[in-house]
Amino acid sequence: MLDTLTFMFIDHFGFRKLEGFFAFLIAVMAVTFGFEFFTVQPDAVDLAKGMFIPWCPGCGQQEFLMGISVVGAVIQPHNLYLHSALVRTRKIDRTKSKAVEEATFYYSIECAVVLFCSFIINMFVLGVFAHGLYDKTNLEVRESCNNRDVLDPTLFPMNNETVKADLYKGGIFLECTFGKLALIV
Repeated sequence: MLDTLTFMFIDHFGFRKLEGFFAFLIAVMAVTFGFEFFTVQPDAVDLAKGMFIPWCPGCGQQEFLMGISVVGAVIQPHNLYLHSALVRTRKIDRTKSKAVEEATFYYSIECAVVLFCSFIINMFVLGVFAHGLYDKTNLEVRESCNNRDVLDPTLFPMNNETVKADLYKGGIFLECTFGKLALIV
């Protein structure tokens, strides 16, 4: 609730101030996740293959549904919020076709830039999580957590089962690898 009130307070001073604040938050995410990505250094060839050649050896329906849900979680918010915000915040004389064409051109550029930034940040996040959690056992991840004072080390039991990763476990993994600040960001 405090975050909503903060955003409403900033919006009171103008929409551009709110946009600037969100640009700052996105820049913080890009820098921190970029740092983690380049620190962990996932295999670039495998990363490129995974981006451009959709292939998953031995995957079944469960893995397919997980992939679709990741794509949906990344794309859907942009379609709802970004495009509605673009339409809401720009004053256009819709009676002039030239003005509508020009606005559409700039909307397209803005959408492309925003989606590209989102793609890069998501690549950083998923690359770090995949490098640290894919095909790892609970015991392997737990050992890296034992070296730090972690919020919930019991999340990774002392067994040789493959980690069942989710967003919360990914955050705890980041805390194990990079410290408490990574969990907060």
